[in-house]
Amino acid sequence: MKIQSLGMIEVLGFLSAVEALDVSLKSSNVSLVNCTKISGGLVTIIVTGDVGAVEAAINAATTAIEQKGTLISSHIIARPSDEVVCLLDGSPNAQTENVTITETITETVAEIVTEEVVSNVTENTPKATAKVESSVSDDDLDNMSVPELRNVARQLKLNNITKNEIKFAKKAMLINKIREFKGSK
Repeated sequence: MKIQSLGMIEVLGFLSAVEALDVSLKSSNVSLVNCTKISGGLVTIIVTGDVGAVEAAINAATTAIEQKGTLISSHIIARPSDEVVCLLDGSPNAQTENVTITETITETVAEIVTEEVVSNVTENTPKATAKVESSVSDDDLDNMSVPELRNVARQLKLNNITKNEIKFAKKAMLINKIREFKGSK
């Protein structure tokens, strides 16, 4: 179906959108294409028909809504391109291309992130594991940073502190819990 003209009006509030649609449909020979609720109370109404009818409908709706003070914007597109119509219809051609591009980008990003995470884990894990296995001394604990202490606490699987407590623990608490754990073994 070839669309001759598109008229769009964006208002604040659903009731204003209903009024704008009612006025535009009653004033000219146009038909509703779409009503889109956007966040923040914005609603967009899209109508179609002959160029003159769409202009008359949008002008009438704009005049009615301006009196309420809820008009955000309006626009008329005479003879819209097929791509614009596909965008509004949600036709398979436009959606398939977007989905394919999105999937490709997502897969590529996922591969890059996975490679970086794996390389970081393999670089950092042996050091931390070696420290824990060689039983970290009290002096070593005092010299460690908080993230290193958290890693040691996680690897030791301390039973005297939860994972959530480890996540938010300060240095002194981590050192005390690790020392308590070592003393109980």
